[in-house]
Amino acid sequence: MCLLSCFSEVKKQLHEESEKRISEVIAGELVDRTVQEEVCLVAEMVFEVDVVERLQEMEEAAEAVRLLIMGRFMRRWKNRFAGM
Repeated sequence: MCLLSCFSEVKKQLHEESEKRISEVIAGELVDRTVQEEVCLVAEMVFEVDVVERLQEMEEAAEAVRLLIMGRFMRRWKNRFAGM
């Protein structure tokens, strides 16, 4: 009887330890997956903000170039036709 009782107790303890290890592994995987997803979301947001900022800077630079060209054109036009 003691042998069966000891066997059942060992089996129960092994089962509990197995459940504990599995729970720890699953919890670790969930944490890793969640952290990875959050890191990806943050990286995407940073990338989008960076792209938007660069596009805005490029648009501002393009506008400055357009104004310079228009200013040169107006000066030339004024110099050419103002004397008439």
